[in-house]
Amino acid sequence: MSRLYLSFRQSDVEIAREIAHRWRIKNGPYSVVTQPLKNKPDELSLAQHIETMMLHVGQIWLVVGPQWAGIDEFGRYRLSTADVPIHDEVMQALGSGRPVTIILVNGAEQLPSPDRVPEDMHGIYDVETFVLREPQDMDALLARPNILDWIKYILNMGQLVPSNRR
Repeated sequence: MSRLYLSFRQSDVEIAREIAHRWRIKNGPYSVVTQPLKNKPDELSLAQHIETMMLHVGQIWLVVGPQWAGIDEFGRYRLSTADVPIHDEVMQALGSGRPVTIILVNGAEQLPSPDRVPEDMHGIYDVETFVLREPQDMDALLARPNILDWIKYILNMGQLVPSNRR
């Protein structure tokens, strides 16, 4: 079973959900790791928690929409604000040694210009990039589940849910 770490902003959640859904059908119900703020132990920094989560994945996908980067109303890089984990996710991904893919969505045709991205994140410009323009592009990125995938998924779900039958 191949596991995926999926990083995204709330503004791109619909596409991230579809990616996660297709991945789970193909690879199992617990094969996608998202939301690093959820279940973070208090004793770990966010960076440590993300690093731990990424230890157990085979691939890391960064979903990048038009609002992903830039400067906020206070003159700060949007990627460096404390209320979003994306900076830590990108930094951990770039240093993880795992395959990293950037998925451009919601009209983003290319990565933001380097002046809109903190300098320590410029490694993203060396990462494989895939543009999702049309619904068919999703099929090229991650094939639609077929009937056999669905059957396997349902059978796997049955093994994960405890039964009261005796």
